[in-house]
Amino acid sequence: MKHARLLLLTACSLAPACGGGEPRSSAPDVVVVVIDTLRAQDLPPYGAETEVAPFLDELAQTSVVFEHAWSASSWTAPATASIFTSLHPNEHGVTRGLLAQRNAGVIEVNRIPSSLQTLPVFFQELGYETFGVSANINIDAEMGFARGFDRFKCLQESEGIDAGDVERVVRGWLPELQEEGPSFLYLHFMDPHEPYRRHPEYMDPSEPPAEHVALDHPAYKSEIRNVDEHLRSILGALELEPEAIVLVTADHGQEFLEHGGVGHGFTLYDELTRVPLLLRVGDDGPRGRSSANVSNMDILPTLRELLGAPASKLDRGRSLLDVIEEAERGGRALFAMRTSHPPTGTTRLRSIVRGPHKLIHNQVTDERLLFDLASDPGEQDDIAAQSPQVVAELIEMLDLQDEIADAGGLEEMGTRHLSEQQIQHLQDIGYVGEDE
Repeated sequence: MKHARLLLLTACSLAPACGGGEPRSSAPDVVVVVIDTLRAQDLPPYGAETEVAPFLDELAQTSVVFEHAWSASSWTAPATASIFTSLHPNEHGVTRGLLAQRNAGVIEVNRIPSSLQTLPVFFQELGYETFGVSANINIDAEMGFARGFDRFKCLQESEGIDAGDVERVVRGWLPELQEEGPSFLYLHFMDPHEPYRRHPEYMDPSEPPAEHVALDHPAYKSEIRNVDEHLRSILGALELEPEAIVLVTADHGQEFLEHGGVGHGFTLYDELTRVPLLLRVGDDGPRGRSSANVSNMDILPTLRELLGAPASKLDRGRSLLDVIEEAERGGRALFAMRTSHPPTGTTRLRSIVRGPHKLIHNQVTDERLLFDLASDPGEQDDIAAQSPQVVAELIEMLDLQDEIADAGGLEEMGTRHLSEQQIQHLQDIGYVGEDE
């Protein structure tokens, strides 16, 4: 984006002690990309065909690809708030978002607590110019996501939710993005979210439409390709300097009948919680693949270290720089949760991944499902009955995490007035009556 700025970033990216001091005056531009509803297994770096996302496949060649990355939730609002704060949903308190509840134009929503330092606030406090564009109605100003952005745009119903609209906004900001001084740019694409649009130019013309739009996996992949092409165009237009940092992830994934459902309903299986995570640290930064268990909650702590900023005691994530060399998944515990609210009732699912094991616990029914992800990555064989000690240990860790969250007590509530057009838009994307 900028010109005539030099930074010895590679040396810092490989030195754990490079942080904790004052932020450097000459800092790299940073781009964080969240692709809504993008599951890891449908990207080339995770086993999909190259033609699904050729640009992201190219980007992966100069990045660190984290093979086992997880989201903190299977729903956009809590998951993205966790990316922004490096806190779990039961800590930052964002567990509900916008739903087109029947006969309701005014609904309760959570906000990211104003006391928390978010991703854009962090950059703003470092002296960055901050820009954010969201194509998801849940990632908006009223829920606290715009705080810290100098320029923020949330695309909604009449403006479209296509990646081309995101690019249009960014291109309108190019004169400011190319001014001297570092910039932070946040991009939240919506394309792979249902209802899927079929992009014939990225599909086999002989491929017939699925009987139900929610099962149209080829259309879903064509949506990914559409984002891929626009992301290539956006990053090209930015003219990023060699030291720029680019991170790509998703808020959650999507199901195509792997466990009998579609979309991203009330489950925490891997097709919803396992997400892509690519980290590109300049032209000469580290690259390769890491098999360690990581989280997209690690993004904020990673950027703190890369930019020489002190660590935060509130961060639940850890710097990805610390795990790049780890060859195994390790004993780190990663948590995810999903909460439903009235009028559909209050139910809470929670899960924990540690090493090869993953436990999913329904706190209302007390159902406990245990999977060995190394031998059963599709989570088809519940081994809870055969491994009671492992289940007990993981439940104890889940309970401890709940206790820590309860002690924090962060939650901000507000009300949101929805127009008829916004209600229709929420219905169109499946946000009706319950958390989806």
